Amino acid sequence: MTNPLSTIEVLRAEAKEIHGDHALDGVQDDQLNLGLNALESTALCLSGGGIRSATFALGIIQALAARPRPCKDFRLPSPDKALLGQFNYLSTVSGGGYIGSWLSAWLFRQPYADVLPQLNTRGHEVSAVEPTAIGDLRRDSNYLTPKVGLVSADTWAAAAMILRNLVLNWVLLIPLFLLSLVVVKLAAVGVAWLPHPFGDQKYGVALAILAAISLVLVLTGLRFTLRSMRLSGTASATQEQFLWGNLLPMFLGGVAWTGALDTTIGYQLLIVTPLADLLVFGGLFGVVVYGAAQVVTLVTTGEFFSALLDLGRWARLKHRTTWGWLVAGFAYGAFLGFGAHLLGSGGDAPLRLLLLLMFATPWLLLSQLVAETCYVALTSNTPRSDEQREWFARSAGWYLAVCLAWIAGVALALLGSWTAGQVERGADALFDWLVAGGGATAVIGWLTGASGRSSAQPATQAPNRSPVALLYSVVASLAAPLFFALLLVVGSAVIDLVVLRDSLFTYLISYGNYVPLPDSTGSVLFQGMAEPQDRSMVVPLLLIAAAILGAIAWFASKYININRFSLHGLYRNRLVRAFLGASHIGRKPDRFTGFDMDDNPPMAALWPKDRARRTGDLWRPFHVLTTTLNIVSTRNLAWQQRKAMPFTISPLHSGAASLCPLLDQPGGTLATYRGAYRPSAKYGGASHSGRQWILWPFLWRKARRPVEEDEQNTGITLGTAMAISGAAVNPNMGYHSSPTVSLLLTLLNVRLGWWLGNPSPVGDKSWYRNGPPTAALPLVKDAFGLTTDTQPYVNLSDGGHFENLGLYEMVRRRCRYIVVSDAGCDPTFTYSDLGDTVRKIGIDFGIPVRFHELQAMKPRPANPAEVLANVPYHAMGIIDYAAADGPTAKPGILLYVKASFHNCEESAGVKAYANSHPTFPHESTTDQWFSESQFESYRSLGFEIMDSILAEAQGCATDLATLKQILDRLAEPALREACDECDPPVIAGA
Repeated sequence: MTNPLSTIEVLRAEAKEIHGDHALDGVQDDQLNLGLNALESTALCLSGGGIRSATFALGIIQALAARPRPCKDFRLPSPDKALLGQFNYLSTVSGGGYIGSWLSAWLFRQPYADVLPQLNTRGHEVSAVEPTAIGDLRRDSNYLTPKVGLVSADTWAAAAMILRNLVLNWVLLIPLFLLSLVVVKLAAVGVAWLPHPFGDQKYGVALAILAAISLVLVLTGLRFTLRSMRLSGTASATQEQFLWGNLLPMFLGGVAWTGALDTTIGYQLLIVTPLADLLVFGGLFGVVVYGAAQVVTLVTTGEFFSALLDLGRWARLKHRTTWGWLVAGFAYGAFLGFGAHLLGSGGDAPLRLLLLLMFATPWLLLSQLVAETCYVALTSNTPRSDEQREWFARSAGWYLAVCLAWIAGVALALLGSWTAGQVERGADALFDWLVAGGGATAVIGWLTGASGRSSAQPATQAPNRSPVALLYSVVASLAAPLFFALLLVVGSAVIDLVVLRDSLFTYLISYGNYVPLPDSTGSVLFQGMAEPQDRSMVVPLLLIAAAILGAIAWFASKYININRFSLHGLYRNRLVRAFLGASHIGRKPDRFTGFDMDDNPPMAALWPKDRARRTGDLWRPFHVLTTTLNIVSTRNLAWQQRKAMPFTISPLHSGAASLCPLLDQPGGTLATYRGAYRPSAKYGGASHSGRQWILWPFLWRKARRPVEEDEQNTGITLGTAMAISGAAVNPNMGYHSSPTVSLLLTLLNVRLGWWLGNPSPVGDKSWYRNGPPTAALPLVKDAFGLTTDTQPYVNLSDGGHFENLGLYEMVRRRCRYIVVSDAGCDPTFTYSDLGDTVRKIGIDFGIPVRFHELQAMKPRPANPAEVLANVPYHAMGIIDYAAADGPTAKPGILLYVKASFHNCEESAGVKAYANSHPTFPHESTTDQWFSESQFESYRSLGFEIMDSILAEAQGCATDLATLKQILDRLAEPALREACDECDPPVIAGA
């Protein structure tokens, strides 16, 4: 398998494809940025914003196709003169990708010389209609359901697909969810049942067995701690190793300790032993345990005998780290003894069992936390104390998180069991109210969490957000955990009613033959006792239920494709039909569904290998679609706000420049990113069904065909790339990710993102696959925000989750002339998308972007009668490449065009629509059902704004015939001004 291409290799390959085979010849890697700058590449960037942005950008494209032309001359330019054909790059994000992909697909099917006149003209015949590529686009502006209305087949087909995919996802998720509850119930039954099958227990067999198991597990965890304390740097343990080597043994040790406290002998010892004696004996036992952990560590590392013979080691016994460790052991044992007295010596047996189930296991973890606190306090002046304090702080954080999760999970599961008991006793209304509450919170969470008005960022980081947006975010954050809590309660009750036919409490209390005291807490919770013949079936029934649920989950995970049964499939197929099918002359759709799978060309087919087939009359732009690689669980703390990195898909390569970090030395600091890209001709195109089983030798194994020989794998398609780039609603949404909302959106299958192979070396066996082989793990990562860039498969979503203008990647390529169309939803002109993009360019590339008279642009006036005369629709930006690449680098020229309504020079149709729609041209992005008047108003606005800008720049001059000359003329005022007189770089808005 070949290694992934680096960013340097990809940029060189793109330059050669666009500018000729000899581009960058003789340019060394350390001078690559200057070499790219000297190529003076041009780029058209189309922003995100759904169908609104796509329609506005259509007008931009049409205006570029109609210029340059002399004054009062309405003849269209020839293909070799039109400004549209002078762009090297087409960079799109989200909704801009809709129309950008439409243009790329059209140029894939028809020559540029034929496409250009169709962009702005129609035939001369009487009643001539628009060219098909534009007319069909207008017709399908309601692309999700072209024929609207409750009686529309499109509407019901979409509803049926959403319901079908939701059910299929629940076939996997619900068994996994119920399986986790069954495991909790088995643990509860184990604690209540295990102490009692050993006769009269007068010899304390159960206590001895459970205490021994707990001791071994605790020693295992302490051994890991002692080993980790002596390691640092690259030799230190990873977080995953900590979870398996320390936290898991400690947690299981806590479960065994819980069972030991519930034994008959254990209870008798607790009620006859005074608290003071428990503290002393517990402390001494803790000293023995911690000392034994030191011995076990020396024995298992092979240092025991050398330590015995080394007199220097004996001298260290008086060192603070040695006796401090033993004092920590005393604190550990004393706190554990206090917990045993507090939880296990009560007279109300049912209440005691309830307290043990909820708090005994967390108490053992908290005892370890207390011990670690004592140790770091006593050793604060020793060498490496800072490092050890940080290590123990991180471990304490994990202990606290597990404690809270266990207490909450067990409490909700037991509440569900109590609810089941009430239902068995006739209180059906309680269960109905819980189900109704869960449904209501699900709907509220779906509406608010999937809304563009909600955000994962706190109000202090988004001061310009409206009160409505803040309310949406608060409601989404509260609805999601409330829904999950109710789901736990209802799920637990369902297990009890279906599997056990009664509340779990009736079985738990029966194992010890407890009799609830009158008017006690136990009498409220434990309102019955199961017969011996019934309680003997609890464990088998729960095990059978676990096996059935596990089998269903495994089968569903294996055969339900996580990508195809999300909302992405519905979304992508309809985008393809509307935007890619519009230019497909002679398409042969299915007569029942209206879909034609040939509408969707492979991404690699957009760029012919023969240069003559993509220049001149056959011109095509090099299309770069930006998506977001979600890294919500990234360990790079500098990215904890971003939670994402840009992931580009072009006809040549697919990958990310921020993959594969390179250190300045082993164990050193980050120096740069190598980047990781794979050929788009093979990336993400192979299915898992193509494997064959062969016998070699004497063993059956799966045959893997070399990627290069797989003729069925044509790589990622344009439609898939377009839909991923526009996957605005997803459980993991980069900067907008919210842990509470992620879980709810996953459970409700509100997933537009896509899982594909990681192009870095870790995805060496997965990058060419079209998705993961099983669905369970990706769904869990979706739900709990565990997406990262270090696994074989990565989660991709809307490019706007990283930056919404498409400008970032063009600055990476050092493009000198850039036109940006910004039709994002920004009615108050806070410039949030522009500010976010420019900020990241400054941080990541060290390149400032300064704007001339950005503040002169104005939002739509609130008063319908007010006119904004002499207010620009655009601003000119200067990209200071010299700040990063040296003084010889030429500055970049940026034309920033923003969707605006001034109630001044717009056409009558645009004004009429604006007068009846006060939020135009920034209507909500959630509105993806455009009417004919809406579509035409946005298209006309884009055309009129861009055409007026170009007309003003060109005037009646005949020497401004190229895109570069026009942009240079527009940028003259900005270039003339001294840098300190320009507007400062955009940081967080205007």
